[in-house]
Amino acid sequence: MIKSLYFILLVLVVSIASCRKKDSEPTPTKEPLLTKQGSISGTITYIDNGSNVTTDFNYQYFDTIQDNKFYYIENGFDAYYGLSFGRKDVNDNNNYFYFYIEGNSINGLENNPDYVSNHFLLRKVINNKAEEFYIDGNQSQVTNVILDDSTGRLTYDFNLPVYHAGNLGSITGRVDVTLIRAPENQ
Repeated sequence: MIKSLYFILLVLVVSIASCRKKDSEPTPTKEPLLTKQGSISGTITYIDNGSNVTTDFNYQYFDTIQDNKFYYIENGFDAYYGLSFGRKDVNDNNNYFYFYIEGNSINGLENNPDYVSNHFLLRKVINNKAEEFYIDGNQSQVTNVILDDSTGRLTYDFNLPVYHAGNLGSITGRVDVTLIRAPENQ
């Protein structure tokens, strides 16, 4: 009888052990399907209840190639460039900063852009208050543009106005990303 119980116990142990997940089976992860590369980072400065408030952001992730490309058309000693890219917050994909920029380059040196469009969203708890900053427009000032058309590395500084509770504030920051070269206007 005891041998039967040991046998049944052995069968149960082997059965339970064989039901465990094998190491070769893929396991679902909570990793986002985003690519980390470069950053769009900066500071928002605004007035809240008579006090100056600052908060930082640093977006480093993008979804697709459509969020990370540029084109560069050379024409003798000058060139025309277009930049279309954005970055997101990995912890909250609803926080993002996208730019679309067009400009000219003369003798390999980028001029400040002729056209800048931006889309920015930051939702964050600041000083125990849920705050939201949303900008959709072309108010950015972009300076110090450097685009290496052979590697796709792009750097520049930006500044744009933001309103909070009727008060004018600002978003200042820096872009440092590497973009993928695409055919013209794609």
